[in-house]
Amino acid sequence: MKKKIFIIISSFNFLLFLSGSSLIKNTTSDDYGWFQVTPIDTTLESIHDLFFFNSDTGYVIGWTRYGGGLRRTIGKTLNGGLSWDTTMSKKDVQSDIICFINAQIGIAGAGVLFRTIDSGKTWNKVFVDPVDFDRAAFANDHIGWVVGGFGTIIKTTDAGATWFYQRSEAIDTLGRFLGLSVIDSLNLYVCSQLQLIFSADGGDTWKNVPIPEQYASRFGDTKFIDKDYGWLCGEYRTVIRTTDGGNTWQDASPPVYWDAIRSIDALDKNTAVVVTSAGAILRTENAGETWKEQLPANTYTNMLHRIQIIDDKVAYAVGNDGAILKTTTGGYTSVDDDKGKVTGYSLKQNFPNPFNSQTKITFTIPKSECVSVALYNIQGEVVQQIIDEERSAGEHSLEIYSDNLPSGVYFLRMIAGLFSKSIKVVLLK
Repeated sequence: MKKKIFIIISSFNFLLFLSGSSLIKNTTSDDYGWFQVTPIDTTLESIHDLFFFNSDTGYVIGWTRYGGGLRRTIGKTLNGGLSWDTTMSKKDVQSDIICFINAQIGIAGAGVLFRTIDSGKTWNKVFVDPVDFDRAAFANDHIGWVVGGFGTIIKTTDAGATWFYQRSEAIDTLGRFLGLSVIDSLNLYVCSQLQLIFSADGGDTWKNVPIPEQYASRFGDTKFIDKDYGWLCGEYRTVIRTTDGGNTWQDASPPVYWDAIRSIDALDKNTAVVVTSAGAILRTENAGETWKEQLPANTYTNMLHRIQIIDDKVAYAVGNDGAILKTTTGGYTSVDDDKGKVTGYSLKQNFPNPFNSQTKITFTIPKSECVSVALYNIQGEVVQQIIDEERSAGEHSLEIYSDNLPSGVYFLRMIAGLFSKSIKVVLLK
């Protein structure tokens, strides 16, 4: 039996940590490299969205329950969160999203879409829809999209002054679009909890991007670097990655956990950052081969909604408890001696799959212990014992050769301590 074993040592040159409200844990910025900026309103229950032009200038939108309804507050900062102007928070501007085209023109909305042409001093109603809006993005100074519930997609071609629906048989009208990734004026991706769609003509027509059954999840966000290379993420910290516009997908998930990924941003094709519904943040610098959990769940806040990376040093994130978080060091702390530490168990889908002569799997363990990896046929018989030996904490990769195995469906099972997971592999000769 042939087998090659590779140990992968990951290098994390840029670390991101998210903090949150001190209602959960009173921790200083020295602990995580992130700090809470001046709150815009201490009564806010959630900051739902953000839009920053640069490290100093940006907007956030938050809400709190008030008189049987919700009171939204829009905050603007010109000094990186040291102070906020909330004078543009009119009672009739009900908003869960905020997005700007330039320093003067922007939109905000939550079913009713408002537009400003004077940097948020005044807002005018430009579109009404009974559903909630979830994401907005512009391709240039004129063209942009807003997506939301019941498969709603609306588009503007005049800098947000007017909007029109874009519909297609490919759109699941029962789904809620939560993710929007605009590449340019023609190419964009939109994801709902159960669907990813793509348009190459500015939204005039759409096609459904197939997702393999083994990666099925309730998706929450998507991020594409270009029309071919992108990420899709969702429940149980599911992350999948494509390099060919969704024709094929690779598992790029961190270790499974109970929370869902709420938002993703990326610096390049290798580096992506995700925040979760339990207030955790994870980062990869090798296209999802390994992930670093930079902040455990529920450390500061019980939910993070959005993250925006400005550059390799500055980033902002927002979430529950009115949290507005910032780093100016790329997440580095004065003492950062925990790089690359694995905090959980995982077994990733083999790649390639299906395979011919050889394929590779990657697994992680948080402590040194005996690990068994074996290949079973559909009758449940062991046809190849890959390893059954002590392994050190960290990430390990195994290259598996098919040898004399016939074509067919097999199951690869990993056991380490109380952890056990199986994946389906397909051999085609």
